[in-house]
Amino acid sequence: FLTGQRIGACIGLKWSQVDGPVIDFNRGIAKRCKHRAALPITPNVRAVLESMERFGPFVFHRPLMFNPVAYEKVSWWWESVLKKAGVEYCPLHCIRHTVATQLIAQGVPLIEVSKMLGHSNTMVTERVYMKFSPDFAASAMQKMGKMVTR
Repeated sequence: FLTGQRIGACIGLKWSQVDGPVIDFNRGIAKRCKHRAALPITPNVRAVLESMERFGPFVFHRPLMFNPVAYEKVSWWWESVLKKAGVEYCPLHCIRHTVATQLIAQGVPLIEVSKMLGHSNTMVTERVYMKFSPDFAASAMQKMGKMVTR
């Protein structure tokens, strides 16, 4: 989920999509789906993937079944985590927003975050997340400051 992909893309992830140097959320997906990313597999991610049991085609599968875990089950799990943490409400999709916001706040270029999220162009990323950039409007404010102090 920390890839920033939509929850459905994560739940439906197949082992065939993680074989090789990237996690390709597009491989084997119909054109009607929203844009998805192909992300490099870092050593940490590889270690997690290698520690997981390969049972059936899906990375996240129902026990002893060949189909993916149901969205409702993931949602129930997420709600139990929130309850233990004392958080009243936070939809699963907030994980995607948190990933993007944190990356931008840490100075990751907007084009990289946009590609990671699978946005078709940076306009969507910019409209939703640019306000979280640490240098958002800094240049404009500096220029305005110079004009005011003249």
